[in-house]
Amino acid sequence: MAFPLRSLDEISRTVRGAFRQYMPGTDASLRINITYVIAKAISLLAREYELRFGWLHRNMFLWSADNAEWVSLLAADIGIWTKPASAASGVVTGTGAANQVYPAGIRFSSGGQTFVTTAAVTADDAGALAFPVLCEQTGASTNRDVGAVLMLADPSLEPTLSQEFTVATGGLGGGADAETLEALRSRALQRKRNPPRAGALSDYEEIALSVAGVVKAWAFRVPASPGAVTVLFLFAGRANSIPLAGDVAAVQAAIDARRLIRVDASEHPPRFRCRSTSRFPALARTRRKFGLPSRPRSGQCLSADAALELRGTPLPSPEAGFRKRSRPLPVKTGTFC
Repeated sequence: MAFPLRSLDEISRTVRGAFRQYMPGTDASLRINITYVIAKAISLLAREYELRFGWLHRNMFLWSADNAEWVSLLAADIGIWTKPASAASGVVTGTGAANQVYPAGIRFSSGGQTFVTTAAVTADDAGALAFPVLCEQTGASTNRDVGAVLMLADPSLEPTLSQEFTVATGGLGGGADAETLEALRSRALQRKRNPPRAGALSDYEEIALSVAGVVKAWAFRVPASPGAVTVLFLFAGRANSIPLAGDVAAVQAAIDARRLIRVDASEHPPRFRCRSTSRFPALARTRRKFGLPSRPRSGQCLSADAALELRGTPLPSPEAGFRKRSRPLPVKTGTFC
């Protein structure tokens, strides 16, 4: 219920009426007496109090709070914290001296950002290398697509290494900007409306949303696979919000760390397949409603579905789009297609 804020004129009329009620014979509406001045001062003070009461009332509730600190406190009360900015990570490939061991800490540069190797690596007989790297900066701008080139930051320290390294399959992913106020509010409201229930689908969605960069998540049970759960999500800062392999690995790791009841979690790559609008007539009608193609080609269906969901339109359940398997599947992360 909204807190009713009275206007200054309404407060003034109430104060002048109180003078006439409790001080018979006075009239605070006449400017030639002291009661008029006192009533005006009281009205101004009461107006400030009401504005403060309205602000406090508005920020008492998570859905209406407009102060960032209050939203953070209300979310923290239920165990939801602001997601900090994160750095991208992945694997880069290049060449070096055959069978030589290269230590961790080698730096590469790309676009004004530096990437550091996180583990020692030994070159094979042909000198091929694959370094795991982590960006020293944070944010969505630290992600790199497959095939992007990273330059060796200081060739004099490792002269046997090639000057250029290439981002391997999966890209450098996981980099995301700090969570916005509205995104935090949305996660906290989702948590309050769907409290933990020891392995409910909403629990998996909450875990996925807790990963920096994830903007939307869905969890579904896999048909003909008892105990299996599929988690699909969209990621900020990607083309059509479709996550890279590194983003999928980050969400998979978050789910594995929680080890919810009933599930033996393990990592699996996402599977993409285009859904036929003839099997999903509701999806075709919804696409037409928003001016999107009702029968997109395989390369277009990802962007169309993502656009629909990000505009707030719920998608039909994708459960019928998965192939049946003869054995149960563990938790798996992926994206809609």
